[in-house]
Amino acid sequence: MKRQPWPTVVVFVVIWVALASISPTRTLHLAPVIIGAWPLFGSVIEKSSLPMPHRIGRAGIGVGLGVATTAVLALTGGLEGPSLLPAGGAALEAIVFSFLGGLLALAIAPIWREQK
Repeated sequence: MKRQPWPTVVVFVVIWVALASISPTRTLHLAPVIIGAWPLFGSVIEKSSLPMPHRIGRAGIGVGLGVATTAVLALTGGLEGPSLLPAGGAALEAIVFSFLGGLLALAIAPIWREQK
């Protein structure tokens, strides 16, 4: 039985939102990276021969989820912590890190395929 990456992504989103709601001044730097990357990683783990258009789509879904979660957290005051970026804030960092997660997944997915 093949598992889909979507339940895991939902769990990551829920954990990020819950932790940001409990402690909005603490920035969870890796959360947007994980959310941006996991739809593709989870799919490639299950099916290493995933075609490139599907890989790009899954990476786009991950980035979209990361940006949407960032928007919700920014609007509700859940991203009040410090940023690793020299300019902007935690919201901009989360958006940038979501994109980096998606790009990282696209870069690593072909290597994963060769290793299996």
